[in-house]
Formats: sequence, C-alpha cells, structure tokens
Amino acid sequence: MRTPRPGKGKRDAERIASIDRRQFLSLFNAGVAASVLPTFGSAEQARDRPPNMILIMADDLGYGDLSCYGATKIATPHCDSIAEKGMRFTDAHTPAGACTPTRYGAMTGRYGWRTWLKNGVINDRMPLLIEQDRLTIAKMLQTYGYVTGCVGKWHLGWGKKRDAFQNGVMVPGPLECGFDFFFGVPYSHNSPPSSEVFVRNRTIVGIKDGESIMDADVQKRCRRRLADTAIELSKEAVAFVEGNKEKPFFLYYPTTNVHAPVTPNERFRNKSQMGAYGDYVVEFDWVVGQILETLDRLDLAEATLIFVTSDNGSSNTKDSNQPWRGRKAEIYEGGHRVPFIARWPGNIESASTSSETVCLSDLMATFAELLDFRLGKDAAEDSESFLPALYGKALRRQRQALAGR
Repeated sequence: MRTPRPGKGKRDAERIASIDRRQFLSLFNAGVAASVLPTFGSAEQARDRPPNMILIMADDLGYGDLSCYGATKIATPHCDSIAEKGMRFTDAHTPAGACTPTRYGAMTGRYGWRTWLKNGVINDRMPLLIEQDRLTIAKMLQTYGYVTGCVGKWHLGWGKKRDAFQNGVMVPGPLECGFDFFFGVPYSHNSPPSSEVFVRNRTIVGIKDGESIMDADVQKRCRRRLADTAIELSKEAVAFVEGNKEKPFFLYYPTTNVHAPVTPNERFRNKSQMGAYGDYVVEFDWVVGQILETLDRLDLAEATLIFVTSDNGSSNTKDSNQPWRGRKAEIYEGGHRVPFIARWPGNIESASTSSETVCLSDLMATFAELLDFRLGKDAAEDSESFLPALYGKALRRQRQALAGR
C-alpha cells in the first residue's frame, strides 16, 4: 500500500523550532516556506518518520553494463533485484556527459552552466562549486530531521580559492553543503597522487597539523590503495546506515567504480566475461548488495526509497553503452543516457518499467514533492518532479527548450 503523502500537523512548530536559526533564515530568504514542514506518520510503516532515502551513483557506468539492462557478459544480481522489486527506467539521463556538472545538478536541481564552471570538470586545485547559501537536497532534508551522509567521490571542489586543498583541511566542502558526515575521495579515481587520499568530514585521513599534501612523504603516508577503495567506502556506508537506523537518513553514495583506472579488488577478479572492466562492474554490484543486505538485516527495506544510477555514460568499452551511440563526454545518447532503477516496497510496483524521460537534476524536485516542501523561485530551477512516475502515472512536464541562451 502506498505511504500517504505527509501533510501539516500539530507538531509543525516543534519541527520548525528544531531547525538551526541560521539555516532557517537562509531557507526563508531563499523563498522557502518553512510553514509546510509536516508531521510524518504512516500506519503501514508504523513509524512516525519519513522514508529513508539512498542515492547510489556509479561513476562512468554505461546504460548496458547491468544485466537488467541487457548485459550478457557481466552478472549484476543485486542491481537486478532492485529492478525486480521496483522500477527500471529506460529513458533516464544525466544533465551532462561528465562527472562534476552531473553531481552539481543532482545535488542542486540546477544545470552546471549556471555556475562559474562552464565546461569540463573540477580538478584538485579548484574551489567548491556549490555556493554555500545554495539550497541542496541535503540541506532540504535536514530541515525534516534527516541525518545526511555522503560516502564516496565528491568531485565538487573544496575551499574558497585555488589550492585550498593543499593544507589537508577541506572548508568549505560537503559539510557546508548540508551533509552531517562525509567520508570519501575528493576527486576522481585517476586524480594526481596528492588527491589519492581519503577525507573524513573536513580533513585528509593521516595528515598532521601543519603538513602539506603536496609533500611527497606526506602523500606516501596518506595515499589510499586504489584496489581497496570500494571496500573501504562500503564499510563506511554500511556503518552510516547502522548508526542512524533509528532516525530518517539520507545517504548519498557516489562510488569510485567504474572510473579509470580499472582497479577491482583481488576478490572480484575473473568474476565476469568482460575482463578487468567487467570485474569492476561486478565489484560495484557487490557494493549495492552490501547496502541491500544492511537494510534487510535492520528491517529497513520497506522504509527506504533507494535509487541506483550513474553520473554519465561509459568511456571504457564499446559494449557498455549499447544500444546507444556515443560515450562519456559526448553529446550522443551513450554519453548521457544511464541506468536508473528505484525501489520502495509498498509504493513502487515490483518489476515495473517506466519510459518517462527523467533527468538526475529532477531528483531534488522529486524529493521536495514527496515531502511537500515548497521550493523557492531561486532553488532547483532546472528540476521537475517525476514522483508520479514512481507511482506508475504519466508525467505532465512543464520544462521548455532553452532557446537562444
């Protein structure tokens, strides 16, 4: 049975009072009507809380890399199980064919061209791309009492100026964008040695006060082992879910799989018929499986809305983006059409398929509609809710082509 849409209730004032004053004023000044904060409750779930939300975003995973999308040389049973128990979208797209603008779009509901980064991606010397007063999915969910965590590849910059990364302290960064917790890697899997590190909240793991990550000896001490990255991130993601099982939580989990260099852990080698790249996809599917197992073990599966997708098409093999032409960083379909599967037991019909055209930048408006959160006119300008599609209904799109811009 579908979980009822939350509405206003007698504890609105208590919820509003629990919001940090500076955050409330920031949202209010941005045009957000705080008075819509709801009281949650569901007889079906028997919990006075909104659904947990998990967004797992692969890096460079092609449309045809999952067996539920036609892959025959790679087995992805965990991703397939989400499709079997939920919905598989066949016309889902990213707002760009590259990492950074897609991540910006997913978090803010805005296209990357609205920022100072008009093309390309963030490198290890660039500052934070998301404006500190910008409403994000994480900030929005915090106003509803969600605990918010990001585990994985950030790739949205750090600090207020170039080279802020060098001292090992990441301010501003994910925590200033609405996340209560961060553990992950600052940039891409193929970043310079100075970026091949883990960061916990605001600090490079292993660095000492006064040190620079540009020092070769410091790099050697702090450098992560690439083949262990997915396993270490998985441990942190599972721990975040376990540690917040009594609260509504949002986990944004942008993995390093399957971005080059292709570095599957030893335990996944020769697990596919597609060489090291296929093994790397198998490792990604294992990552998804660890989250699913945790939700089942904690009896949270029915209380959790989970999405699995990719930030753009693949660049690693000609088979990965089939049947679409093109690859990562290209304007052809293979560069931006991606797998997109969703599961929410009791709300999304099992083994269903949607041919509605959706974009990852639409996530913010979708979450907002689900929570009855009124977005201000200067927030999520490029985001349109696809919530009805999750319920099997047709979408009435309002988006118009951008002509002459």
